[in-house]
Amino acid sequence: MLSADVADWQVCRHAIYNGACNLTLSMKDLWLTVYIVYAVLVFFIIPFAMLYCEGDQDKSVDKRIKSASLWTVTTAIVCALVLAFYMVSVFVFHFFSMDEVV
Repeated sequence: MLSADVADWQVCRHAIYNGACNLTLSMKDLWLTVYIVYAVLVFFIIPFAMLYCEGDQDKSVDKRIKSASLWTVTTAIVCALVLAFYMVSVFVFHFFSMDEVV
C-alpha cells in the first residue's frame, strides 16, 4: 500500500501531461477502506471466531453461534463505550484547558 501511495504521488509530481493525476488510485479512499476492514476484523470477526472455537463443545452449533454472537456484541458495545468516554474526556479537557489560556 505504501509503495502504491508513493508511486501515485510521484506520477502527479513528475507528470508529463496534465491528466496524469486522473489515472492514479484514490489512496485516501483505499486507506479508509483498509482501516474499516481492519476495524471489522478486530472488533467483530476475530472475537466471534475465538469465542465460537472456545465455546462449550457439548452445546449445539446454534447455541455456540448465539453465545459467541452475544459475547461479540457485548465486547463491541464495551469497546464503543470506552472509546466514547475517552473522546468526551479529551474534548472536555481540551475545552477547559483552552478556557484557562484565554
